[in-house]
Amino acid sequence: MAVQSTLRSVEPLKRLHAYYTKLFIGKYKATSRSTRLLATLALLLSIIASGAGGRRWWRKKASEKEEGRRLLRRNSGLKNKDGSRTLVVPYGDATSKVTIHPTKPTTFDAHRRLFLNPPRASGMVDGQPTPHLQAKPGLNLAFLHQFLSLFEHYDTQVA
Repeated sequence: MAVQSTLRSVEPLKRLHAYYTKLFIGKYKATSRSTRLLATLALLLSIIASGAGGRRWWRKKASEKEEGRRLLRRNSGLKNKDGSRTLVVPYGDATSKVTIHPTKPTTFDAHRRLFLNPPRASGMVDGQPTPHLQAKPGLNLAFLHQFLSLFEHYDTQVA
């Protein structure tokens, strides 16, 4: 009967650790003391700078959150220099900022026919303030057409 070997190979993780330890020590010994000191100072400086930046970011986020809570209670927003408004709205357990850009008068002029004479499919007949009986309740097609015309104009402006 053949004799089985009882030798076991070293675990793969131990071999990997030994390889990289040997590589690191070899590189460490090959560098000069001034290079190691300079690398240590660079690492220390990057740690300090990232800590300061993180703290500044955290403070700014906390102040924005407090401002959002205050504006949310007042139910108001902020006017920006370009005429747009930044509204603070609740979103989940936090607040979110939404920027509202005013619609230019040229947009209304370009789509005036849809506002004055809504499409026939909207169910609104000229001279009648209410839709006819066959119109589906709850679906305001006139508003939908007006909104889509504005959205189409906005989509072409952004693209």
